[in-house]
Amino acid sequence: QRNATAAVFNGGVSPALYKWYGLLDRVWPGSALRQLAPKLLLNQAVSSSLISPSFLCWSSCVEAALAGRLSAASGRAKVASDTYQRLRADVRRIVCTSFMLWLPVTPSHCRA
Repeated sequence: QRNATAAVFNGGVSPALYKWYGLLDRVWPGSALRQLAPKLLLNQAVSSSLISPSFLCWSSCVEAALAGRLSAASGRAKVASDTYQRLRADVRRIVCTSFMLWLPVTPSHCRA
């Protein structure tokens, strides 16, 4: 279930990421450090800050839907409240961890 949730999310955001990487490559063509550094930093600032919280919301909603907790208005309100609290509690740590993981990996996405 968790793998399917992640796969559907990744499949949904992949076209946007493909366009995003293309935009970065058009603005800073090449893979020399001078072109690579701004691409890496901007990519992390934008994509990690958007994708990590989006995935957290997506996975919370999908898990709640699969568990049948979205059928009543009170259930939807509870899921929304729990997701918001989880975002407030975890998003800073998640985004920082994402930076540490993806910053060294991202150069492989940038075309030569």
